[in-house]
Amino acid sequence: LRMKLDAIETLPFAYPECRELPTPQKHYRSATHLKKYRIIYKVEADLIIFLLFFNTKQNPSRLKLLI
Repeated sequence: LRMKLDAIETLPFAYPECRELPTPQKHYRSATHLKKYRIIYKVEADLIIFLLFFNTKQNPSRLKLLI
């Protein structure tokens, strides 16, 4: 997990926009960890805000409720 978080911190825009949370500025990003979890984070200027660790077996529509 630490390696994935370091990779996100190094290149936050290398991961795709979170499809369930689209914004015009593409603030919300999503990275997959161990094929079972998604790390949802937000990019604001020089800051990366980790918002949620989401199990991929859950209904993706729940993301909007959790954030």
